[in-house]
Amino acid sequence: LWEWRNEEGMRQASFQSAPVPLADHEAWLARVVMDPSIRLLVASDESGHDIGYIRFNILEQARQAEVSVCLDRQQRSRGLGAALIAAGCESLWVERPELEVVALVKEQNAASRAAFEAAGFLAIGTRSHDDHVVHELRRRLVRDQVREA
Repeated sequence: LWEWRNEEGMRQASFQSAPVPLADHEAWLARVVMDPSIRLLVASDESGHDIGYIRFNILEQARQAEVSVCLDRQQRSRGLGAALIAAGCESLWVERPELEVVALVKEQNAASRAAFEAAGFLAIGTRSHDDHVVHELRRRLVRDQVREA
């Protein structure tokens, strides 16, 4: 996780673009795994090699979960981002079907925006976040509705 977090492409896409020292990352990770409002899932390929992660920060009052995703540099541009996002959301909704998932994507990060849209997210608009212009995308669980004839 630490190496992915500090990879140049990931740092450019992140709202905190400075490198993270290992000790700081370890302290952060220790907090994350104990925090019931955060879900962190690591994705593996068919061979069992870790290829990325998805994290949800649950905002109880808003009934939302903010999503963050990272793919290993060698796994990018293969459509895996959309698959990871979709699978991560489905996993979250098993426990928390009422949550709307919100993605904030830096304006210049076209690949990430495309991955979220391919995973069923709808673009809501742009806004400012942490001194960056971001696209806001959202997705809710859609339940099949049975229609009576």
